[in-house]
Amino acid sequence: MARSRKFASKKVKDDKYGEFDSTTEYKYWLHLCDMQEQGLITNLDRQREFVLVPKFKDSYGNAVRQMVYVSDMTYEKDGQLVIVDVKGSLYNITIESKNKIKMCKYLNQDARFELVVTLGGKWYNLEDKLQKKEYMQIQKQNKINKKKRGKKWWMN
Repeated sequence: MARSRKFASKKVKDDKYGEFDSTTEYKYWLHLCDMQEQGLITNLDRQREFVLVPKFKDSYGNAVRQMVYVSDMTYEKDGQLVIVDVKGSLYNITIESKNKIKMCKYLNQDARFELVVTLGGKWYNLEDKLQKKEYMQIQKQNKINKKKRGKKWWMN
């Protein structure tokens, strides 16, 4: 039985790079590939697993599976590991995803984490306070503009 998708994202297949969960993820991968070609980043990789909780046996002897966080991408910049999770929007983050990200951050405190979204053709790292503020202001303005467009001309 095929699993239903949580969000309206479309999978992308690329002969060179494989399959991506969304066009946003694919486009960001291509952006990072360009950065690597320019020598700005190194060791670009996809779908790296981070073990959050190793497998173990509980007090009854039952096997408990390990819990992992799978990053969309990783790379190194200035010798520091960067873990990337790409989302279609700020609102596409599930509680499970938030919790796994938080655990991954805790277990990899030397790494930098990037939660990346796109809006109006620009990439925003929502872990960066200034970028998140700019993203939220644009989202708010877009919502206001959408409401204005919905009004009839005689209601202005």
